[in-house]
Amino acid sequence: MNVNTPSRVNLRTVADRVRAVFTTLKLAPGDMALRRQVGTFITCNGYQSVLRAAQLTAKQAEREDIADPWAYTIAVYNGNLARLSHLYTLTHWVENGLRSQFDLHYGATLGATWHRFPDQYLPRDSPANFLSLHASMGVESRDVPWSDRGRPRKEITRPADAALFLETVTFGWLLTMVRYLHSRTQGRGILMTAAGRFTSPQQARALLDTAKMARNVVAHNHYLDTGRYESHRAELSTLLEILHFDVIRALTRTEAIRADIVTAHIRSARR
Repeated sequence: MNVNTPSRVNLRTVADRVRAVFTTLKLAPGDMALRRQVGTFITCNGYQSVLRAAQLTAKQAEREDIADPWAYTIAVYNGNLARLSHLYTLTHWVENGLRSQFDLHYGATLGATWHRFPDQYLPRDSPANFLSLHASMGVESRDVPWSDRGRPRKEITRPADAALFLETVTFGWLLTMVRYLHSRTQGRGILMTAAGRFTSPQQARALLDTAKMARNVVAHNHYLDTGRYESHRAELSTLLEILHFDVIRALTRTEAIRADIVTAHIRSARR
């Protein structure tokens, strides 16, 4: 079995899932206290991610002696959770930075209602698909005459405010819009470094692809080995620097606040 691929068997009950973890780790089936502990951990954290951690533990046990396989499994799970948590923070900042730069550019070049005509900021032939996918999010449009062309163009009627509109745009479409803008302006409109240097199309494409991959990894709670995690972290940090984001200061501030929240939660749970 591939260590990064969860079991395809649909185990519906907690008891079945506990049994699968016990089998993977070769634990003593009669240890009822440990069974309850594993069951609680699966219920709280999700079966597939716990099973992945157990599979990694079993793989490692083929190379070295592991005194307590279940404790090792918990450590693997928590280590991956910490990596995903950090990538979540970085991708959240990247998303906010991209939305901000995109809004500032088009607000300065097209005015406060820049979002009205999607053919101005979306690749050709994509506005209809974009509007269809965003209709459930409150984006409404109509056909209006196009003075210098034979066919009508789409005009967004709701939201009326550009900032509210941009909030509804999915992350995937945001990346599409940023790529399109960057290609049209040769990097002069967006993704310029603090030193005023242009980001090459190749680098921009690679960094935005990493942002998309990292977002998917976090959303689906995938396992990240150290090499892949470090690669995503480094490229997201590079993208944040291009977006003029002080990563070190933001992380320092965030971790200080998070530490207080976590400490307070642990204290309340022990009462």
